[in-house]
Amino acid sequence: MSDNPTKERFYTNDSAYILPADEEERKRLRRQHQYLTRAFDNRPILAPVQFAGGDQVLEIGAAAGAWLFDAAQQIESSSNVNFHAIDIENRHFPSTPPPNMSFSIASVLELPQAWAGKFSYVHQRLLMGALTEAQWPIAIQEIYRVLKPGGWVEMGEGEARIGCPDGHGRPRGLDLVHQFYLSRGLMVDIGPELPNLLKAAGFVDIKMTPKSIPLGKWGGELGEGGVEGMCGFLRAVKKPVLAKGGFGLVQTGEEYDALIDDLERDFNETPGYSWAHYITYARKPEGVDN
Repeated sequence: MSDNPTKERFYTNDSAYILPADEEERKRLRRQHQYLTRAFDNRPILAPVQFAGGDQVLEIGAAAGAWLFDAAQQIESSSNVNFHAIDIENRHFPSTPPPNMSFSIASVLELPQAWAGKFSYVHQRLLMGALTEAQWPIAIQEIYRVLKPGGWVEMGEGEARIGCPDGHGRPRGLDLVHQFYLSRGLMVDIGPELPNLLKAAGFVDIKMTPKSIPLGKWGGELGEGGVEGMCGFLRAVKKPVLAKGGFGLVQTGEEYDALIDDLERDFNETPGYSWAHYITYARKPEGVDN
């Protein structure tokens, strides 16, 4: 449970960025990165990329760059690869990144024109809470444009639906997840839909790897990370959910906190809850125009 659920969180004035931009959120994102990487055998990159000197890597929705720093360690330093990260909010950016890393404010929906055909590899993860159904094809086409011919994209997304134990009633807190996504026009099942969207954009050699992540302490270290990530996200979107009226489930901040505390308790005490996460990678064909 949250150490201080009533603590005031800091939100940016940009309404497009719905999550808090504070130290608590930075820590949550770091822990989220750690348990998702652990779920996929501690491999930050699954795509069969062969990096060479001078290659450019782009991370989209980078926050503090947790994935970027781990990926840079996986790629041999002798390969002289350059890394760039973008987000629509810069408060999480590291103040002193290494010389081969840079961070800037940008949106995947409108990447700089000068980036056409620049990157050998693009990584994006968990924008399922940011991009609407209409925006996903635009984002994927922009990624296609900035990749070099033969370059790879790798995307990690999940589902808003939570798997429940057999015979166990659905907690009210799970309705909050579903209603939040629907209220923003988001795709509740974007994870398994990515192969179709990538194919429609022209990508080839598409492969999807699904993982079922346990939610609860009964699931060991991975389950602890899963429940912390899920409930941490719900606590982080408290302000925008209450601004929508609580979807008929809660009316006050105190009711919201109690609902998420009950959900977290149920996750930890009832084996069988799970969340599906999918990593999909694909290649831009050789010999195509940007």
